[in-house]
Amino acid sequence: MNIRKVTGHKAVGSTILVEMLSPEEAAGSMLASTGKSTQGRILDIGPALKTDDWGVARGARVLLQGTFVPVPKFPGGDDRELVVVDPHMIKLVFEEEPSTCCGGKCKKILKD
Repeated sequence: MNIRKVTGHKAVGSTILVEMLSPEEAAGSMLASTGKSTQGRILDIGPALKTDDWGVARGARVLLQGTFVPVPKFPGGDDRELVVVDPHMIKLVFEEEPSTCCGGKCKKILKD
């Protein structure tokens, strides 16, 4: 059987694709804990999820609780841990100060 190379991924239905932050990256918040981080950044939102109802957006930093479905790593992919979560597993959306990397416009760019 010929297995095709994976070139990307996207959330389906009402699921959310989250890139997990390392404990070092999560250490900037008071909610950082030892061991594995429970914080991540939303990469994609499934088309069946009405984001206005949940208050989530692409690029948002979130605190997760529960069991996550890990996304398998594939050759040539990033080493970052990706997980699929249901909206009710998001317990908090962090409000972050604007970045100075692009004149404070990064937050707007990530949400668009």
